Amino acid sequence: MTQAPLSSEYMFRKIEAVEAALVFAIASISVQMPALKGDVIEALKQNANRSDNPASVKHAFLELSKLIDQVKALPPEGFQSQNQ
Repeated sequence: MTQAPLSSEYMFRKIEAVEAALVFAIASISVQMPALKGDVIEALKQNANRSDNPASVKHAFLELSKLIDQVKALPPEGFQSQNQ
C-alpha cells in the first residue's frame, strides 16, 4: 500500500473541519450542560497563558476559545420554532 504525501492545504482544511465539529459539539452539549462551555473556554485561556507557550500557541488557543464563545446553540424546541 502506498501513501500519497499530504498537502498543507489538505491538512489545513482537515484541521478547520475538526475545529468546526468541536465548536458545534461543545455548543450543542452546552444546551443541556451550560457550565461546560464556560469551563472549556476557561481551560483554553489558562492553557494559552502558560508561560512556556510560544505566541503562536497562545494565539491558537485564544482564537479557539473566542470561536467557541461566539457560537450559540438553541435547545431543540427553539430550533423547531426557527424553522416554521
